[in-house]
Amino acid sequence: MIENPTKIQPLLMNIKETAEFLKISRASVYRLIQEKGLPVYRLGGSVRTKPDEVEKWLVSQKAE
Repeated sequence: MIENPTKIQPLLMNIKETAEFLKISRASVYRLIQEKGLPVYRLGGSVRTKPDEVEKWLVSQKAE
């Protein structure tokens, strides 16, 4: 897990927070959701991710 002692990790992140977490653009987050299966939760009109699930998904995408 990515450690940041000055900031508590949220339970759910919005797209902007997910982009900041992964250090990529918001458009890239949407592309990962659509093309690569980044796990999300749809709540009404918003899309959320869980930091721990994003990390697990990222590890699973590691190139061999």
